[in-house]
Amino acid sequence: MLYFWKDLDVSLREIARVLKPGGRLGLLFRTKADPAAIASFPAEIYRFPELAEVTVALEQAGLNVHAASDRTNEPVLLIAGR
Repeated sequence: MLYFWKDLDVSLREIARVLKPGGRLGLLFRTKADPAAIASFPAEIYRFPELAEVTVALEQAGLNVHAASDRTNEPVLLIAGR
C-alpha cells in the first residue's frame, strides 16, 4: 500500500504510534531499482520509493529496522519494530 501514500513519513509515524511495544511491521514493496515494476504502473498513481528512503522514514518514526532484503528485480522486505 505504500505505493499510494502521499507522505511516507506521516504514514509511518502513525503506524509507529499505534504499534504496541514489541510489535513488528512488515513491508513488502518494489523500489525504483526495479525497472519492470516502474514500467508496469503509471507514475501519476504509483510511487516507488528508494529502499534508503523507507528505512530512514521508519527510523525517524521511532522504529528499528530488524531485517531487510534487497534483491534485484524482486520486492524488498523490511521488518521493523518497537
